[in-house]
Amino acid sequence: MNSDSNQGAKKRGGHALIGLVGVALAGLGLILVFSYHTSSPLSVFSVACMFATASILAGGLFGFLFGIPRTLQQQRDGEEIGTGKPSVEGEPQTYAPNTNLEQISDWLTKILVGAGLIQLGKLRELLRDSATSLAPGFGGGESGRVFSLATVLSYVFLGFLISYLWTRLYFAGALRAVDVEGLRREIKEIRQQSDVDAKALGLALRQLNPSTEVPAPAQQELNDAIRDASKAVKAQIFYQAQTLRAENWSEPRTKAKMERTIPIFRALINSDVDDEYHSNHGQLGYALKDSRNPDWKDAESELTKAIQIRGPWREYGWIYYEFNRAICRIMIDDPIQAKPSPQAVRKAIIEDLQAVFSHDQFIEMADRTPEIMKWIEVNKVTPSKLSSPDS
Repeated sequence: MNSDSNQGAKKRGGHALIGLVGVALAGLGLILVFSYHTSSPLSVFSVACMFATASILAGGLFGFLFGIPRTLQQQRDGEEIGTGKPSVEGEPQTYAPNTNLEQISDWLTKILVGAGLIQLGKLRELLRDSATSLAPGFGGGESGRVFSLATVLSYVFLGFLISYLWTRLYFAGALRAVDVEGLRREIKEIRQQSDVDAKALGLALRQLNPSTEVPAPAQQELNDAIRDASKAVKAQIFYQAQTLRAENWSEPRTKAKMERTIPIFRALINSDVDDEYHSNHGQLGYALKDSRNPDWKDAESELTKAIQIRGPWREYGWIYYEFNRAICRIMIDDPIQAKPSPQAVRKAIIEDLQAVFSHDQFIEMADRTPEIMKWIEVNKVTPSKLSSPDS
């Protein structure tokens, strides 16, 4: 019932708007008739049309300002706009579109009304002076004064009413249509992103828990799916892979399970085009190092990249990178460690070990790592060499 009433009111308003436009067009006919009886018909008609146009535009601006609808919103102090009533505690806050245009309209209308009331006593004098100034353009004489004043006032009021009615009838609806369309697009994007996230998460789970019925996905398929996933889902995939790697790297019988994380970390690195996250490279370096057939060179490369993204260890920590890179560099140089390392390799390994031996926890880990202790022995590295230059 309420909807039908609104439709009826809008229909009647539309008819009134059409009627006002018709009056404006009829006024042009009267201007044409008046101009025909002057000494310069074309000149008077042109001037009168320009003043009519200017007047209807000026009136239209005021009508638009007065007709802008108010958005229902709540002030920050919890008071509903225009009511003075406090909002009910516990009710959800209403988020409204930006209302700067409404505020400007409110300020201008108050200023115009206030200024108009102050100048009301001078209105008669103002109209007389305006008619005298406009009369020459309308052919001069008393008829020119009267017709010019009637034209300007008529079109100002017509512009005001036409603009006010149009704003009240259609402007709010146009704003709502824009808001609804924007919301529809957002919902569509959210749904599409949800589908993309679900696909990425599903492929990651298939990779981490493959079965004979559903084989693990190809690397490129993982790359494409994780690249388009949201940051939240990428983080979820990372932590699932990190947990699986951390729980299965140390025991030979579970290393095959740990190796399933390698394609996941590669896909996460592929999606990180700006190199924001060092953990992706670090976790991949650990997994390559601890595989059944360790890839020492690629592991060292990934750990080096992680360190570059992380920054100096003295400032950011994460000394696990240097600890594992030292092992990789030792094994790349000489897995058997039958002879001392070349000077350049020795220097690089010592730099990593200086980070390791700067912290008691890592000193204990190094003492339990045969590769490190044997390398220190073979290369005759003294404790003073393992002290950090800044320690």
